[in-house]
Order: sequence, then structure tokens, then C-alpha cells
Amino acid sequence: MEILPADVGKVCIFVKLHTDEGICGVGEPACVGKEPAGIGALRDLEHFLIDAHPFEIVRLRDRMYRTAICGRC
Repeated sequence: MEILPADVGKVCIFVKLHTDEGICGVGEPACVGKEPAGIGALRDLEHFLIDAHPFEIVRLRDRMYRTAICGRC
């Protein structure tokens, strides 16, 4: 995972994910006005993505939400 902050008059954060098979994806987390917290949250969630299937987006999102954000297993 690459976290790419960009200062274009305001700070925007982009995330670039790489798989071991060469697939890349880019996204922009919603964290307007909370960029340092957003970067910290991304770093905290990174371990959920390692060795995960890149096309199981809903399952990954749900797992990260339940365990990291809600605190439920």
C-alpha cells in the first residue's frame, strides 16, 4: 500500500494498492479536514489487505469495519 498525500491548495490523500500479481488500484479515502487521522487509519488497516484476494472488496470492507472500526469480531 502506498499512501500518497497531495497538497493542491488543500491536502488530498490517495491510496495505491499493489498485488503480488501486478494488479494496482487507486482510491481516495473520505477524510476531509482529518488527513493525519486518515493516514493513521490506513496504516492500521493495512494488515487486513496483506494476502487478501483483491476482488473480495465487500468482504474486506466488512471485515475491516467490524474488527477495526466497530471493535467486534
